[in-house]
Amino acid sequence: MNILKSIFAVLAGLCFAITVPAQQLPPLQVDPSIEMGKLGCDASYYIVKAPVKKGYASIALVQKGDSLTAEKRAGLSSAFLARMGVGPSRDGFLTEREGSTVYTFRDVPFYKKEVLDSMLLYTFYKMAQSSAPQAIIVSGDVEPTVELKKKMDLFSLLVQKLNAPQPEPAYNWNPNQPVALDFKIGPGAIAVTYAGNRIPDIFMNTAQALVTDIFGLEFLVLLKNRLEKDFAREGVTCSSITFDSLRSCDYRGDERYTVTASIAPGQEFSALRVMARTIASMDSTGVSVKEFTDVKEVLRPVLLKEAAAVEDKIASCIAHFLFGANLAPASERVRLFARKNIPEETETRLFNKFASALLAGEDNLTLELSARDTLDPAEALLVYNATYKNGLIAPFEADYTWHGADSAGIDFTPPRVRLQKEKPEPVSGGTVWTFSNGIKVVYKEIKGSRMFNYSLVLGGGLSQIPDLQEGEGGHIGPMLRLYDVGGIPAPVFQDMLEVNGLSMNADVHLNSLVLSGSAPSGKLAFLMKTLLAICNEREMNREEFLRYSAVQELMEPSPQDIIYSQLHPGYRYTERPGALTAQTQIKAEAYFADRFARFNDGVLIISGDLETGVVKRILSRYLGGFGIQKGTTPRRPVEFRQRNGTVTVTGDKGPRGIHVVIEAPMAVTSDNFYLSTVAAEVLKQSLVWELAPYGFTADVSVGPMTQPQERFYMEISCFPVPAQGLPADVVEPDVNKAITAVRAAIVKSGKRLPAQADVQAWKNGLSERVKARLSTPEGFTMAQQTRYALNKDMNSRYSESLQAITPEKVRGFLAAISAGGAVEYIVE
Repeated sequence: MNILKSIFAVLAGLCFAITVPAQQLPPLQVDPSIEMGKLGCDASYYIVKAPVKKGYASIALVQKGDSLTAEKRAGLSSAFLARMGVGPSRDGFLTEREGSTVYTFRDVPFYKKEVLDSMLLYTFYKMAQSSAPQAIIVSGDVEPTVELKKKMDLFSLLVQKLNAPQPEPAYNWNPNQPVALDFKIGPGAIAVTYAGNRIPDIFMNTAQALVTDIFGLEFLVLLKNRLEKDFAREGVTCSSITFDSLRSCDYRGDERYTVTASIAPGQEFSALRVMARTIASMDSTGVSVKEFTDVKEVLRPVLLKEAAAVEDKIASCIAHFLFGANLAPASERVRLFARKNIPEETETRLFNKFASALLAGEDNLTLELSARDTLDPAEALLVYNATYKNGLIAPFEADYTWHGADSAGIDFTPPRVRLQKEKPEPVSGGTVWTFSNGIKVVYKEIKGSRMFNYSLVLGGGLSQIPDLQEGEGGHIGPMLRLYDVGGIPAPVFQDMLEVNGLSMNADVHLNSLVLSGSAPSGKLAFLMKTLLAICNEREMNREEFLRYSAVQELMEPSPQDIIYSQLHPGYRYTERPGALTAQTQIKAEAYFADRFARFNDGVLIISGDLETGVVKRILSRYLGGFGIQKGTTPRRPVEFRQRNGTVTVTGDKGPRGIHVVIEAPMAVTSDNFYLSTVAAEVLKQSLVWELAPYGFTADVSVGPMTQPQERFYMEISCFPVPAQGLPADVVEPDVNKAITAVRAAIVKSGKRLPAQADVQAWKNGLSERVKARLSTPEGFTMAQQTRYALNKDMNSRYSESLQAITPEKVRGFLAAISAGGAVEYIVE
């Protein structure tokens, strides 16, 4: 395998002089949010400032080379952890990673000093029970770190000196023998895995690891793009293409890249041939300079968003301790990705070497499939390999570029408009502009992200569509992707948006149409041209509609879909695959034509890293091209019936577990909105305690629904935890006992008065999260979108609303919710 040689060649071009030996690559800088070092007992420690949830942090203990045993399970106490308010994750409290034990305690309420001290002491007690090399990791709202470090130094006195780390066994590249396995990833699914040799330990904390990471990401996105185009070209119905990778930073084995395609029954061999031919073509001829340049533009906004995200880095610290993974900040990957001191032709050639080395031969291939019973795995493997070899000899040639420059069809020169009125937006600190043709724009400049977010909110939604049948409504929004625009075929038009970094989601609610997304800062003019083209130059693409319909037939209802149909019997404005007909597309076009002719019946919201003067000039240039009509769209009444009482449903759609949704009529106000969020914390705390003996993890979400009737819902999702991750005193997960515990948690949370200290801590945390969210382009845009689409302002008085929350009001909210209509959906 020549992957490492390719990587070193890239590094020479990207970062260093050719004469610098690979062994002298400088180490990467550690993320400034991570503090690391050694305690007196020789245990490593990591403290990560990641205030994802104020007042909370996660604790992990890693025992290297000390495998998970029954004694370690017996040493955990479910009652103690529940008393601390700590519940298991989906994997439990204990996992084993390559012969090492990892204890993980998620969302520890650090705002309680007694819980902080107890959980740290508990963790060090576990550390003292093993002499293996160990590391403790604390990640979350951990200010100030000086005091935390003092506590850990004190508790480490309880631990005897730990053993020194043993040298890792030598790694040898041992490629897999080709095998075909029948595995359960869903009906009609095919997975192809290619493996390469891992990165040597001495290079794990150098730029080589990041370059491999970037090349691996580019490889998967390029392959996905090619497969989508080839499946469509060959008439194979593919509902999804997903990717997974196991990297050197994840375990001690090979680098592994897996692509999985879910396809229609009866098309397994056609799909196998397409996958083999597509991958062989990538191996044989590589990608073109244009295709590789395109994928970099597609990935640029993805990496920018990752760099801006605040995340819990506990997994990165575990990987650093066990496998030597680097702890570089996400911004370093962006910096290396964006380097311009290497010609595009050279970088493309080096990428093709990387891909060819990864795909070379059959000795590193694993083919897995799940299909009808009559499919012979040996025959499937033979078909794949034969097609692959033929593809190497006579590679399939096609244009796989994203057509980023093919925008002639959306070049417009509309009449200019002038900015007529400008006033402060009273809530957010933004500005409301009114242009001479009546179009309103809400704008706020927020620097730093190199991106902007947008939302176009137009009046009139599903209730405006006559003769809409049950199940059709949920498909109207997605159909906007199925149009040829400006003479550009629908798939090419979507490619063009993607390569320009422009995301666009269309959501049709009961009384509004919302187009929203994000783009790099330099693409505002492109966004306006795109909106103009969609509004004025659409043409239905029948072939794309039929392909969409075929894919939808493969989809199964989610637990939430099943619950919603039970909660609101007879409600028409939902999504159901069988409801799609040729008339659905015609209804959608009539609706879009009417809405886009009324561009002034709504508002355009823009926020992000943009210069105010530039935004004004671009808007003045393009807003004159949109349709304008007088008057606004009245909201039409919709028949709506909500179930009373509780209904229990069993089924097999979705993952094994329990899903409970409760709805109660209630005014959607700012006070109730923030009260509901605090109430969800109370219910989650109750669920942790009630479910502790039964081996289930629980999550709670809550929110308002304004249409067609104002109400609040609370959704509870509970999943069984693997036995090896649980304390030994936990019984085997039993869904019948768990549902009884969930019912008890709901009832008790509506009767108990939560502690004032807990309520205050949740209020403080919520205040910080709201403040942080509103300071981002996405948060600002979403807040304004809610205000204009739903006529609800949840942000102008959020401080007052939070201040008004009391334990009595929380209990009252939970009592009202628990008295509402409920559906329990159980998957055994």
